[in-house]
Amino acid sequence: MTSNGESREASTYLAWQSHLGVQMQVSRLRESYIDGHQGVGKQLVDASALILVLWRLRIAAQMSLQIQGSSENVAAALGSFDSATQGLAKLRNVTMHFDEYALQTDKRRDTVGDPPRLIEVGDLWTLRIDAVGLDWLGVRLDYDWVEGVACILYDAIQEDNNSQLGS
Repeated sequence: MTSNGESREASTYLAWQSHLGVQMQVSRLRESYIDGHQGVGKQLVDASALILVLWRLRIAAQMSLQIQGSSENVAAALGSFDSATQGLAKLRNVTMHFDEYALQTDKRRDTVGDPPRLIEVGDLWTLRIDAVGLDWLGVRLDYDWVEGVACILYDAIQEDNNSQLGS
């Protein structure tokens, strides 16, 4: 069984790695847009990677909250993160289960549109990237906002874990 200290070190590492990943992916997306590479594969890969590292940062916060002695600061930061990244779960689900949506299987759960309908294969190609953010499946992620809440969440995890580890 893992000790609280080892669990805290693991959640801090995952948070650090994910926070760094958010910064890297946002930087790459901004650069590729400025360089005039809109719509190319690099941006699509970077957008998918951004979605996944944001989700991993969320997992690090959830890990931290499950460890005995966790502070309310992480819970509050996670709440702010979730508010700022509404729709992230949908983007993560479609990114991770792309095959289910591309094949339009019965395992699809996420919807798009008004009135809502299950995401279909044609919806997968609607990702749009601009200088300040991305839009996909009715979800907007603004880079500045995402970087800010990711930093706040990372700081809360790190501070909570370091205080419990005596660092």
